[in-house]
Amino acid sequence: MSHNKLIVLILSLSCLVWPYSVKAKSFADISAALDFYDTLESAGEWPQIPPGPSLRVNDIHPHIPLVRQQLKLLGDIEANSLLIENPELSGNPELFDHALFQALSDFQSRHGAETDGILGRHTRRLLNISPAERAQQIIVNMARQQRFGTPAAPHYIRVNIPEFKLRLYQQGLVTLDMKTIIGRKKRQTPVFDTLINTLVVNPSWNVPKSIAFKDILPKWALDTSYLSKHNLQIRAGWGPNSRVIPADQVDPASLYQGANYLRLYEPPSERNTLGQFKFLSQSQYAIYLHDTPAKQLFSHTRRDFSSGCIRLEKAQDLADALLTLANRPEQGQLDRLIQTDDTLNIPLREPIPLYVVYWTAWLDDNGNINFRDDIYQRDMSDLATFKSEENQLSVVD
Repeated sequence: MSHNKLIVLILSLSCLVWPYSVKAKSFADISAALDFYDTLESAGEWPQIPPGPSLRVNDIHPHIPLVRQQLKLLGDIEANSLLIENPELSGNPELFDHALFQALSDFQSRHGAETDGILGRHTRRLLNISPAERAQQIIVNMARQQRFGTPAAPHYIRVNIPEFKLRLYQQGLVTLDMKTIIGRKKRQTPVFDTLINTLVVNPSWNVPKSIAFKDILPKWALDTSYLSKHNLQIRAGWGPNSRVIPADQVDPASLYQGANYLRLYEPPSERNTLGQFKFLSQSQYAIYLHDTPAKQLFSHTRRDFSSGCIRLEKAQDLADALLTLANRPEQGQLDRLIQTDDTLNIPLREPIPLYVVYWTAWLDDNGNINFRDDIYQRDMSDLATFKSEENQLSVVD
């Protein structure tokens, strides 16, 4: 008997005692999901799918029964279906059928993978993460979500960093959601909460010193036309008295030096790095939501490309929604306002709370347990912090 067929036989026997009373898609709360994964862990070692080729619908391969079995254990395939397909009753068990395609797509969606229904290297890795690891992930996120609580404000925005997603809530319901781009690993987007108090239409960009020296000046050194190609200027002074200094008259090392320093500046335009909308807040961080001209980046599944700020897929939709909530006269006029390059600051009468969170496990509105990769490797350090705080409270009690 081959190694793979032996694995399938072992699974068919072990499944007689593995839990099926709760599905992965029917949890009333996240603690029930934790119980489910704890039970899976206690049932025995999690079966591993070996490395192999990318598999699609109608492919035949010895790994297919093992994939189907894992998805049954996780609840993505109905528990009352046959444990191991009988070739005489239902065809070849090694056939990648349409039912498996749908189940695998559901699994990928819950885990933030590309929902293509293909068993590739990334999906194999996600399937092989043990219930014990998932249980730990749920525990740390239960603590995060308990601390977050339920916002008292009737309207608020929540951005989940590992999910690359923004949602606008009104009276507890999601009225707008969109993809986001967040900071890459070396320039991580922080967890914070603040109030958005101003919408900026057609923003300019005063390039921060850190971005100038890390990203722009090295490229300028290699290409003297780099600044003009990217609509960047060198400016002296601030406000209406600022003036443009020709780039060929400036030593790059002299930028950002002294009290009245020379700086890089990008004027408003549809090509502006910040796009056509920026959302100002009272945050202690120099981090804000903004538009972007690089719309093609939203086609990626993993979107940690920024220098820390949060880029929005549908910035104008969010701007419209906030103007409506604030009952501003500019609502419905954004198409006209962005036809010019004039910067307009629109204060919001009632600032909108913004919560930037780091959740790698949560329940969605349908009771589905969702997981995301711990892109900044914060789960274990946060878990240690939470446990330390609990121990300190226990000592006090």
